[in-house]
Amino acid sequence: MKEKIDPFESLRGIAAVAVALYHFRCESWLTNNPFITNAELMVDFFFVLSGFVICYNYGERLTSLSDAIKFQKKRFWRLYPLHLVTLIAFLGIETAKYFFEKKTGASSTFPAFSISNAEAFIQQLFLFHAVIGDGRSFNYPSWSISTEFFTYLLFAILTLLGKRLKWLCFVLMITISSIWVGGIISINIESFPMIRCIFSFFLGALGWLVCKNWRPQNHINPATGLGSLILSIIAVCYVAQPYQRIICPLLFLVTVISIYKSSRDTQLWRILSFKPLVFLGTISYSIYMIHAGFWWLLTQILRFGLKVPTESVEGKGTYILLNQPLAFTLALAGIALIIAISYSSYRFIESPFRKGFPPKY
Repeated sequence: MKEKIDPFESLRGIAAVAVALYHFRCESWLTNNPFITNAELMVDFFFVLSGFVICYNYGERLTSLSDAIKFQKKRFWRLYPLHLVTLIAFLGIETAKYFFEKKTGASSTFPAFSISNAEAFIQQLFLFHAVIGDGRSFNYPSWSISTEFFTYLLFAILTLLGKRLKWLCFVLMITISSIWVGGIISINIESFPMIRCIFSFFLGALGWLVCKNWRPQNHINPATGLGSLILSIIAVCYVAQPYQRIICPLLFLVTVISIYKSSRDTQLWRILSFKPLVFLGTISYSIYMIHAGFWWLLTQILRFGLKVPTESVEGKGTYILLNQPLAFTLALAGIALIIAISYSSYRFIESPFRKGFPPKY
C-alpha cells in the first residue's frame, strides 16, 4: 500500500466541514459568506480527490477480475456500514415526524414520507438512489456515496479492459460527461448526479496518470499549489453556473497535482500536514454522513424545546432566526459537536468494518 498523503487528508477534512456548514440553516458570519453558500461544490472536490487517490493506490493493482472484486468489496465495506446506520436513523426521523404531524396537525416543509418514502428507502438500501434518481431523500448528502460507489465499479472495469490505454478510457469518460456537466445538452445535472461524479472522478484519475508519467527535474514551485488553491476558492465563491461545474473541478485538479508535485519541505506541506487538520480528514466521511441528522435534531430542539423563532422556506427547510453573534456561536458549537460525534462514529462504525464482516473492534 502506498503512503497516505497528509495534505489531501487535511483538504478533505476542511471540505467536509464546509459542506456541513453549508447545510446549517442559520444566518451567521460563519455560514452566510460566498464560500460556504457555494460549498456544495466541495462534493466535486471530493470526487476529484477520490479519483486521484484511488488511481494512485489501485491504478496498477487491478490486473485481474479477482483484483477488481476485492477492490469493490473493500469500497463497499468502506462506505456501506455508516450509510446503513444513518439511513436507519433517518427512517426513525421520518417516523417521528409522521406521528408528530398526526398528533398535532402541524406540517413541516417536507412532510413525513413525502420525499423519503418506501421507494426511496429501497433505492437507498441498495445504493441506487443517485444512479436512477437525484438521490436526495432520507440522509440527503448520501447521494454522493451512491454515485461514487458505482463510479468505483466503472473505474475498475475500465482499468481492467483498458490496461495500457486506460488514460484514453478516462479521457472518453471526461469528454462524454462534460457535455452534460457543462450544460451543452439542456438537462438538469442535479437530476443526474452520476454524470457529475463521473466527470470529476475521472479528471482526478487522469490527473494521477499525468503525475505518474511526468517527471520534471525539479519540484513544482509551491506558489503554484497555493495560487491554484486560492483560485479554486475564488471560483467557488464567484463563478456562475453552469461554468462553475466545469471550471471548479479543473482548478481542483490543478491544485491536487500542484500540491502533490511540490516539495515536502515547503510551508504549504507543513501547514496541510498539521495533525489536527489530518485528523479532520480521517473522520471526514463521518462528518459528511452525520451532519444532516445532527442539524435536524438541533433545529427541533431549538424550535420546539427552546422556542427559538424559525422560518420555513419552501424547498430549503427550516431556518433558525438568531442574531449574528448567537448564530455564529451556535454554528461553531454545532461543528465541534459534529466532530466529536464523528470521531465516535469513525471509531465504532467506520474503522471496525474496514476489513468486512464481522467488525473487528
